Amino acid sequence: MRFCLLVLLLACAPADACVYCEAFGHALCAASDEPREPFARFSLSGSQWSQPGGDGSPVTITYSYNNFLDGGLKDPDGVTVPADYLRLVTKEAFGLWASVAPLHFVEVDDVGTPVFTSNTSAYNSYPADSFGQIRLNHRFINGTDAQNGMPTTKALAYFPRGGGNLPGDIHFDNGDPWAIVGTPSEPDVLGILTHEIGHAIGIGHSTLPGTVMNPAALRRMGPGTGLLLPDDIAAVQAIYGAGVGSVTTLVPEPGALAALGGALLAALGCLPARQQAG
Repeated sequence: MRFCLLVLLLACAPADACVYCEAFGHALCAASDEPREPFARFSLSGSQWSQPGGDGSPVTITYSYNNFLDGGLKDPDGVTVPADYLRLVTKEAFGLWASVAPLHFVEVDDVGTPVFTSNTSAYNSYPADSFGQIRLNHRFINGTDAQNGMPTTKALAYFPRGGGNLPGDIHFDNGDPWAIVGTPSEPDVLGILTHEIGHAIGIGHSTLPGTVMNPAALRRMGPGTGLLLPDDIAAVQAIYGAGVGSVTTLVPEPGALAALGGALLAALGCLPARQQAG
Protein backbone atom coordinates (compact mmCIF):
# COMPACT_ATOMS: atom_id res chain seq x y z
CA MET A 1 0.00 0.00 0.00
CA ARG A 2 1.23 3.47 -0.78
CA PHE A 3 1.12 6.30 1.67
CA CYS A 4 1.63 10.01 1.15
CA LEU A 5 3.97 12.49 2.77
CA LEU A 6 3.62 16.22 2.24
CA VAL A 7 6.70 18.30 1.69
CA LEU A 8 6.19 21.95 2.65
CA LEU A 9 8.29 25.10 2.49
CA LEU A 10 8.53 26.02 6.18
CA ALA A 11 5.49 26.40 8.43
CA CYS A 12 4.32 29.58 6.70
CA ALA A 13 3.05 30.84 3.36
CA PRO A 14 5.38 29.91 0.46
CA ALA A 15 6.05 33.55 -0.41
CA ASP A 16 7.03 34.30 3.18
CA ALA A 17 9.27 31.23 3.23
CA CYS A 18 11.11 32.39 0.12
CA VAL A 19 11.62 35.87 1.54
CA TYR A 20 12.99 34.40 4.78
CA CYS A 21 15.36 32.04 3.00
CA GLU A 22 16.58 34.60 0.50
CA ALA A 23 17.38 36.97 3.36
CA PHE A 24 19.91 34.43 4.62
CA GLY A 25 21.14 33.48 1.16
CA HIS A 26 19.76 29.97 1.43
CA ALA A 27 16.65 28.02 0.56
CA LEU A 28 15.25 25.01 2.34
CA CYS A 29 12.52 22.46 1.92
CA ALA A 30 10.79 20.77 4.83
CA ALA A 31 8.84 17.53 4.93
CA SER A 32 5.62 16.94 6.84
CA ASP A 33 2.86 14.35 6.48
CA GLU A 34 -0.17 16.14 5.04
CA PRO A 35 -1.06 14.95 1.50
CA ARG A 36 -1.33 17.42 -1.38
CA GLU A 37 -2.68 17.08 -4.91
CA PRO A 38 0.15 16.98 -7.47
CA PHE A 39 -0.08 18.81 -10.77
CA ALA A 40 2.96 18.75 -13.07
CA ARG A 41 6.67 17.79 -13.20
CA PHE A 42 10.09 18.44 -11.64
CA SER A 43 11.56 21.81 -10.78
CA LEU A 44 15.14 22.92 -10.12
CA SER A 45 16.45 25.18 -7.38
CA GLY A 46 18.82 27.05 -9.68
CA SER A 47 21.84 25.98 -7.65
CA GLN A 48 24.21 23.02 -7.77
CA TRP A 49 27.51 21.71 -6.49
CA SER A 50 30.55 22.77 -8.51
CA GLN A 51 31.03 20.89 -11.78
CA PRO A 52 33.96 22.59 -13.57
CA GLY A 53 34.01 20.02 -16.37
CA GLY A 54 30.40 20.69 -17.34
CA ASP A 55 27.44 18.34 -17.69
CA GLY A 56 28.35 14.69 -17.47
CA SER A 57 31.72 15.27 -15.81
CA PRO A 58 32.45 13.83 -12.34
CA VAL A 59 31.31 15.75 -9.27
CA THR A 60 32.65 14.86 -5.83
CA ILE A 61 30.33 15.74 -2.94
CA THR A 62 31.37 14.98 0.62
CA TYR A 63 28.91 14.02 3.32
CA SER A 64 29.21 13.42 7.05
CA TYR A 65 27.22 12.33 10.06
CA ASN A 66 27.02 15.06 12.69
CA ASN A 67 24.78 13.56 15.37
CA PHE A 68 22.72 11.40 13.02
CA LEU A 69 24.06 8.13 14.47
CA ASP A 70 24.11 9.02 18.17
CA GLY A 71 20.82 7.39 19.12
CA GLY A 72 18.72 10.52 19.03
CA LEU A 73 16.32 9.11 16.44
CA LYS A 74 13.75 6.77 17.98
CA ASP A 75 11.29 4.31 16.50
CA PRO A 76 7.55 4.37 17.33
CA ASP A 77 8.21 2.29 20.48
CA GLY A 78 10.86 4.70 21.72
CA VAL A 79 13.70 2.32 20.82
CA THR A 80 16.83 3.82 19.27
CA VAL A 81 17.04 3.43 15.49
CA PRO A 82 20.26 1.39 15.03
CA ALA A 83 23.28 3.22 13.64
CA ASP A 84 24.03 0.32 11.27
CA TYR A 85 20.55 0.63 9.81
CA LEU A 86 20.96 4.40 9.35
CA ARG A 87 24.29 3.86 7.59
CA LEU A 88 22.76 1.22 5.33
CA VAL A 89 19.83 3.33 4.15
CA THR A 90 22.04 6.43 3.86
CA LYS A 91 24.29 4.60 1.42
CA GLU A 92 21.24 3.35 -0.46
CA ALA A 93 19.70 6.83 -0.68
CA PHE A 94 22.91 8.42 -1.99
CA GLY A 95 23.42 5.45 -4.29
CA LEU A 96 20.08 5.98 -6.00
CA TRP A 97 21.14 9.43 -7.17
CA ALA A 98 24.68 8.25 -7.99
CA SER A 99 23.31 5.46 -10.20
CA VAL A 100 21.96 7.92 -12.77
CA ALA A 101 24.29 10.95 -12.57
CA PRO A 102 28.09 11.43 -12.23
CA LEU A 103 27.86 12.20 -8.52
CA HIS A 104 30.54 10.71 -6.30
CA PHE A 105 29.47 10.91 -2.67
CA VAL A 106 32.37 10.50 -0.25
CA GLU A 107 31.90 10.17 3.50
CA VAL A 108 34.26 12.25 5.65
CA ASP A 109 34.69 12.72 9.38
CA ASP A 110 32.49 15.27 11.15
CA VAL A 111 34.22 17.18 13.95
CA GLY A 112 34.34 20.53 15.64
CA THR A 113 30.80 21.90 15.91
CA PRO A 114 27.30 20.94 16.98
CA VAL A 115 24.36 20.90 14.59
CA PHE A 116 23.18 24.27 13.28
CA THR A 117 20.15 25.58 15.14
CA SER A 118 19.84 29.35 14.81
CA ASN A 119 23.12 31.31 14.75
CA THR A 120 24.22 31.26 11.12
CA SER A 121 27.24 33.51 11.69
CA ALA A 122 28.64 31.27 14.43
CA TYR A 123 28.02 28.17 12.33
CA ASN A 124 29.81 29.65 9.35
CA SER A 125 32.86 30.48 11.48
CA TYR A 126 33.86 26.80 11.64
CA PRO A 127 36.35 25.57 9.01
CA ALA A 128 34.49 24.01 6.10
CA ASP A 129 36.79 20.99 6.20
CA SER A 130 35.49 20.08 9.66
CA PHE A 131 32.56 18.22 8.10
CA GLY A 132 30.96 17.20 4.81
CA GLN A 133 29.26 19.43 2.28
CA ILE A 134 26.08 17.49 2.98
CA ARG A 135 25.76 17.10 6.72
CA LEU A 136 23.29 14.69 8.32
CA ASN A 137 21.81 15.89 11.58
CA HIS A 138 18.87 15.48 13.89
CA ARG A 139 17.34 18.12 16.13
CA PHE A 140 13.94 19.02 17.50
CA ILE A 141 12.00 20.86 14.80
CA ASN A 142 8.38 20.73 15.93
CA GLY A 143 7.56 17.23 17.13
CA THR A 144 4.70 14.94 16.21
CA ASP A 145 1.40 15.93 14.66
CA ALA A 146 -0.40 15.10 17.91
CA GLN A 147 1.54 17.75 19.82
CA ASN A 148 -0.15 20.63 18.04
CA GLY A 149 -2.95 18.98 16.06
CA MET A 150 -1.50 20.00 12.68
CA PRO A 151 0.84 18.32 10.18
CA THR A 152 4.41 19.01 11.26
CA THR A 153 7.78 19.16 9.58
CA LYS A 154 9.55 15.79 9.56
CA ALA A 155 12.84 16.81 7.96
CA LEU A 156 14.35 19.66 5.99
CA ALA A 157 17.25 20.24 3.63
CA TYR A 158 19.12 23.25 2.28
CA PHE A 159 19.85 23.71 -1.41
CA PRO A 160 23.53 23.98 -2.47
CA ARG A 161 23.52 27.76 -2.80
CA GLY A 162 25.05 30.75 -1.04
CA GLY A 163 28.17 30.85 1.13
CA GLY A 164 29.00 29.44 4.52
CA ASN A 165 28.38 25.96 5.89
CA LEU A 166 24.60 25.74 5.75
CA PRO A 167 24.04 24.67 2.10
CA GLY A 168 23.49 20.93 1.77
CA ASP A 169 22.61 20.32 5.41
CA ILE A 170 19.84 17.80 6.10
CA HIS A 171 17.99 17.90 9.43
CA PHE A 172 15.64 15.20 10.74
CA ASP A 173 13.11 15.99 13.46
CA ASN A 174 14.00 13.95 16.55
CA GLY A 175 10.59 14.79 17.99
CA ASP A 176 8.98 12.40 15.51
CA PRO A 177 9.04 8.58 15.60
CA TRP A 178 11.03 7.09 12.72
CA ALA A 179 9.88 3.76 11.32
CA ILE A 180 11.81 1.20 9.31
CA VAL A 181 8.67 0.42 7.33
CA GLY A 182 6.70 3.62 6.70
CA THR A 183 3.07 4.02 7.77
CA PRO A 184 0.62 6.94 7.42
CA SER A 185 1.61 8.33 10.83
CA GLU A 186 5.23 7.18 10.98
CA PRO A 187 7.75 8.43 8.40
CA ASP A 188 10.56 6.13 7.30
CA VAL A 189 14.19 7.19 7.08
CA LEU A 190 14.93 5.82 3.59
CA GLY A 191 12.05 7.56 1.83
CA ILE A 192 12.55 10.92 3.51
CA LEU A 193 16.34 10.88 3.20
CA THR A 194 16.21 10.12 -0.54
CA HIS A 195 13.88 13.11 -0.99
CA GLU A 196 16.01 15.44 1.14
CA ILE A 197 19.22 14.44 -0.68
CA GLY A 198 17.43 15.48 -3.86
CA HIS A 199 17.03 18.96 -2.41
CA ALA A 200 20.61 18.97 -1.11
CA ILE A 201 21.93 18.44 -4.66
CA GLY A 202 19.72 21.15 -6.14
CA ILE A 203 16.39 19.57 -7.10
CA GLY A 204 13.12 21.29 -6.26
CA HIS A 205 9.73 19.64 -6.02
CA SER A 206 8.08 17.62 -8.74
CA THR A 207 4.36 17.86 -9.25
CA LEU A 208 4.20 14.48 -10.99
CA PRO A 209 2.44 11.84 -8.84
CA GLY A 210 4.49 9.06 -7.30
CA THR A 211 7.95 10.56 -7.76
CA VAL A 212 10.57 10.81 -5.02
CA MET A 213 10.59 14.59 -5.34
CA ASN A 214 6.82 15.00 -5.39
CA PRO A 215 5.49 16.93 -2.38
CA ALA A 216 3.45 13.80 -1.59
CA ALA A 217 6.31 11.30 -1.44
CA LEU A 218 5.68 7.58 -1.03
CA ARG A 219 6.55 5.62 2.10
CA ARG A 220 9.33 3.07 1.65
CA MET A 221 9.28 -0.47 3.02
CA GLY A 222 12.80 -0.77 4.41
CA PRO A 223 16.31 -1.40 3.00
CA GLY A 224 16.40 -2.31 -0.67
CA THR A 225 13.07 -0.66 -1.53
CA GLY A 226 14.33 2.76 -2.60
CA LEU A 227 13.78 3.89 -6.18
CA LEU A 228 13.83 6.87 -8.52
CA LEU A 229 11.21 7.45 -11.18
CA PRO A 230 11.95 8.83 -14.67
CA ASP A 231 10.96 12.35 -13.57
CA ASP A 232 13.46 12.22 -10.68
CA ILE A 233 16.17 10.97 -13.03
CA ALA A 234 15.39 13.71 -15.55
CA ALA A 235 15.69 16.30 -12.78
CA VAL A 236 19.15 15.30 -11.57
CA GLN A 237 20.41 14.83 -15.14
CA ALA A 238 19.12 18.29 -16.07
CA ILE A 239 21.55 19.66 -13.48
CA TYR A 240 24.59 17.37 -13.73
CA GLY A 241 24.10 15.40 -16.93
CA ALA A 242 23.85 11.64 -17.31
CA GLY A 243 26.46 9.33 -15.88
CA VAL A 244 27.27 6.92 -13.10
CA GLY A 245 28.77 7.96 -9.78
CA SER A 246 29.58 6.17 -6.55
CA VAL A 247 29.23 6.17 -2.77
CA THR A 248 32.35 5.77 -0.63
CA THR A 249 31.86 5.14 3.08
CA LEU A 250 34.31 5.32 5.98
CA VAL A 251 32.82 2.24 7.63
CA PRO A 252 31.64 -0.76 5.59
CA GLU A 253 27.88 -1.01 5.77
CA PRO A 254 26.36 -4.09 7.42
CA GLY A 255 25.33 -6.98 5.21
CA ALA A 256 22.16 -6.02 3.38
CA LEU A 257 20.49 -9.36 4.10
CA ALA A 258 21.22 -9.21 7.84
CA ALA A 259 20.09 -5.60 8.06
CA LEU A 260 16.92 -6.30 6.12
CA GLY A 261 16.16 -9.31 8.30
CA GLY A 262 16.65 -7.27 11.44
CA ALA A 263 14.53 -4.47 10.06
CA LEU A 264 11.66 -6.81 9.27
CA LEU A 265 11.86 -8.44 12.69
CA ALA A 266 11.82 -5.04 14.31
CA ALA A 267 8.87 -3.93 12.19
CA LEU A 268 6.94 -7.04 13.20
CA GLY A 269 7.72 -6.52 16.87
CA CYS A 270 9.75 -9.73 17.11
CA LEU A 271 12.87 -8.30 18.71
CA PRO A 272 13.22 -8.65 22.51
CA ALA A 273 13.96 -4.94 22.93
CA ARG A 274 10.53 -4.03 21.61
CA GLN A 275 7.15 -4.56 23.20
CA GLN A 276 4.27 -5.85 21.14
CA ALA A 277 0.94 -4.11 21.46
CA GLY A 278 -1.68 -6.09 23.31
